[in-house]
Amino acid sequence: LTSISNENFLDVIDNLLLNNRTIKKADVIKYITLPHIFVDIENKTPYTRFWNYLIGRGFLNPQDLLMKHDIRCCIEGEWEDRLIFPLYKDNHLVSWISRSINKNAFLRYKDTSIKESIIHPKHFLYNYDDLIMGGDVLYICEGVFDCLKVDYFSSDNIKATCLFTKSMTKEQSYLVVALSKVFKEIRILLDADAYVLGA
Repeated sequence: LTSISNENFLDVIDNLLLNNRTIKKADVIKYITLPHIFVDIENKTPYTRFWNYLIGRGFLNPQDLLMKHDIRCCIEGEWEDRLIFPLYKDNHLVSWISRSINKNAFLRYKDTSIKESIIHPKHFLYNYDDLIMGGDVLYICEGVFDCLKVDYFSSDNIKATCLFTKSMTKEQSYLVVALSKVFKEIRILLDADAYVLGA
């Protein structure tokens, strides 16, 4: 855990950028919607396995989490057996990421492609529309579940986001710098194997 002061804020951001690979921008897409096979999660068949998975991850009342973050699931097709986490900017869908609930999944996390996104997840921050309202402390996590746990178990003035990876893209760093103006403190909360200056 690294708490960023005014003096080392930009140094930490620069360090997170070191291991980043640039993602090329695709043709501009102006409007996307969630596929119809992404459905609400309920505590009944055939969605019980998703509900129980969230409970197993520590969310004892999944309904609150699902409503706040608009988390969906998919039981067929390309995104089968995955939780779906939509990404919104100004209440408009810009992309989504997914997490398999299967222990032996070849890909635990799967993003939308650059061509399918208005803003690719690696260029954005999770929970952005809530973050721009500001608060006391912002935690920057690596993965979506770390972010959700901080958000779920904290007070309203403590918020969280994630990078979806161990490094930060330039686009994400610009968003973090902008958010530093509406939060009193920003803390980096990455996994132990992530490289952060001063960690």
